[in-house]
Amino acid sequence: MKRLLTVALLIAAISSCKKNTNSVTPNTSFCPVTVGSTWTYLMSSSDGKFNDSVFTFTATDSTKIIGNKTYNIFNSSVGDVYYSITDSGFYRTGSLLSTLLGLPQLATFEELYLKPNAVADSTTWGSNFVITYAGSPIPVTITYTIPSIGKTMTVLGKTYTNVVDVHLSSSASYNGLQITPATGDFYYAQGVGLISVDATVFNSATLSNVTTTFNLKSSSIK
Repeated sequence: MKRLLTVALLIAAISSCKKNTNSVTPNTSFCPVTVGSTWTYLMSSSDGKFNDSVFTFTATDSTKIIGNKTYNIFNSSVGDVYYSITDSGFYRTGSLLSTLLGLPQLATFEELYLKPNAVADSTTWGSNFVITYAGSPIPVTITYTIPSIGKTMTVLGKTYTNVVDVHLSSSASYNGLQITPATGDFYYAQGVGLISVDATVFNSATLSNVTTTFNLKSSSIK
């Protein structure tokens, strides 16, 4: 009987690990919101604007209602970021995406950045927003896909397991031309949150692409 119980517990443990590795749900949080938790990131960009810039995010005990969702407020050195976890997914708004993609309009954009029950290579969703260029509004479509779930990834010398890769692509039409404002991969580790971003953004001022990296240097999850 003892042996059977041991085998049963072992099977349960293996099943639990498989479930966590291959699923994305609010219970296997890819966005810890515990008060006092901190994340410090190192950011660099190919145009030199953000080379070796350091940003720290801190989870506070404050919340804010945006639309019909309650968001947890995170303070950061580039402005507040708001995160909300619901049954429909992981939502974000605030300074983070606008800083990474260089689009100030995104500071008020409510982004569904990770869907629950996502399946690698088959889960896709999208969002729309409007940017202003040369005084003209330009509708932009963002499309998200999940290239992989449950991967192991090393960022700045630290190895993370159960990582979800969310790929962002975008499209817009300007003066009859189809353009790609931004593309990128956002990596989230279970129990840690965002660990790395590799994004390329079209700079309309210089008519060139700028690549930005945003890597987790250290974290303290309470």
